[in-house]
Amino acid sequence: MSFTAKVKEEIIKKSVHRKGCCNYAELAGILAYSAVFKESRDGVVLQIVFENADVAMRCYNLIQKLFGNIATIEKKQYSTRHTLYKIKVADIRQLLQNVGLTDTDGVAFHVSPDITSQKCCRKAFVRGAFLGGGSIADPEKRYHFEFVTTHYLISEDMKQILETFHIHAKNVTRQSKYVTYLKDSETICDLLTMMGAYSCVLDIYNTKIYKEIKNQANRVTNFESANITKVVDASIRQVEAIRTIEQQRGLESLDPPLQEIARLRLQNPDISMLELGQLLTPAIGKSGVNHRMRKLIDIADKLR
Repeated sequence: MSFTAKVKEEIIKKSVHRKGCCNYAELAGILAYSAVFKESRDGVVLQIVFENADVAMRCYNLIQKLFGNIATIEKKQYSTRHTLYKIKVADIRQLLQNVGLTDTDGVAFHVSPDITSQKCCRKAFVRGAFLGGGSIADPEKRYHFEFVTTHYLISEDMKQILETFHIHAKNVTRQSKYVTYLKDSETICDLLTMMGAYSCVLDIYNTKIYKEIKNQANRVTNFESANITKVVDASIRQVEAIRTIEQQRGLESLDPPLQEIARLRLQNPDISMLELGQLLTPAIGKSGVNHRMRKLIDIADKLR
């Protein structure tokens, strides 16, 4: 199951409308993002197409509940994995005007302020819009949420409706379709919470926590690898310098402190300067070891 299907399933199972007005608002959202007008022998027919059986039945039951028997639903199996559910509505004008999607003259396909005047109805409209034409990317891959419609005014109305919940979306045109989208994970979680998809919000947060832990582990690993590389590079340079002195002058020619640190480095080529300082008697810090090593390298450079 895709993450989009999971969100839609949760919305359908958990959202119960206590007010009749919210039924109209949710149906308006579904129609605004899924309605298609088709020419037929009887004239123009409103057709609503779904790939999700639960969403199709949700829409059909809402129409039946609010308007009676003005719609028919049919299931078409195109392949073993591809099924479409088509709802055809006969009385288009009655349906669209009552759910607030047109003016009285039926010219403009947009959301009437009357249908979304209450906060609960605006939430219901957004839920319906997602059921009808919304999608969300798998949070393990990226954060992207969008509503897609073929009506420009609907996309502008949706952007304004989301603004009333302090959710700032953006609109873009994509292949003659109008997309309202979000890319911020926190904003997406706010929107899912508003729609009632609480379990899916937890899934996103769990995914974010996993990503953060994984990234932190990678940063620590990279840091440790870089440190190991620095220690190895420094040790190689120091050993080469000491070998040069040993071959050309002998370590006995060095002052006792330099001779001591030189012999310890040859015996322990794979430890850090801090650890090397702890082996001295008395022990010295990293800066002290580094000071002696610089002297050894200077001597070797002059010999070369």
